[in-house]
Amino acid sequence: MPRKNLQRIGGHTLLELTFEAAKASSLDRVVLSSEDAEIQSHAKEIGLEVPFSRPARLASDTATTLEVVTDALHRMRKAGPWDAVCVLQPSSFQSAGDIDRCLALLPDHDSVITVTESEEHPCKMGYLDKKGRWRAYFPTHQWARRQELGAAYVRDGGVYLSRTSMVLKYGRLVGDRVGVVVVPRERSARVDTPYDLWLAAQKLTGSQGSARLPKRKRSSRKRTKHT
Repeated sequence: MPRKNLQRIGGHTLLELTFEAAKASSLDRVVLSSEDAEIQSHAKEIGLEVPFSRPARLASDTATTLEVVTDALHRMRKAGPWDAVCVLQPSSFQSAGDIDRCLALLPDHDSVITVTESEEHPCKMGYLDKKGRWRAYFPTHQWARRQELGAAYVRDGGVYLSRTSMVLKYGRLVGDRVGVVVVPRERSARVDTPYDLWLAAQKLTGSQGSARLPKRKRSSRKRTKHT
């Protein structure tokens, strides 16, 4: 979906929702990495720091999150040192509490990510072969009852927190020792399509979700590290 970061829920852009969560967390600094002039302008309007413009080569669909993060770390190295880098994507949702719980786990891990319980168990999944026939990924478990399989979790994209030394030394966004913070499914959302945006709005503006939307009045709290 084009220009996802500027789409609105409850009067707030997705970028603003992410920034408000980061601002209320214990992160030390928040910055925006973007090449888009309109998004940069909106970021400045809401108080989000834009210390550099992302190079055009990282604006393509083939650019990876790791490349974007590495570029931001090199550009911000004079303002460091930074013990950790936290990637917060406006197309996903996170709370200040999610971020702080990830920070609390980092001393014992290389990385910490947010996950949510999957609605569909991977043992129930499959693909279609060249003849259009069903092929299960896990044939020996495909007919097992759901209660026999236990819970399965999927990355929800809300928070990726990693030690800076690990990212720069090994060229990986997530290390081997990965801690997790489980986000309840009822407030986990990822926006890739207009339907996703509508569904996220129902979660965030419903009777339970409206309390999670920031107030219109903005404060001048310290910023955090956000790429």
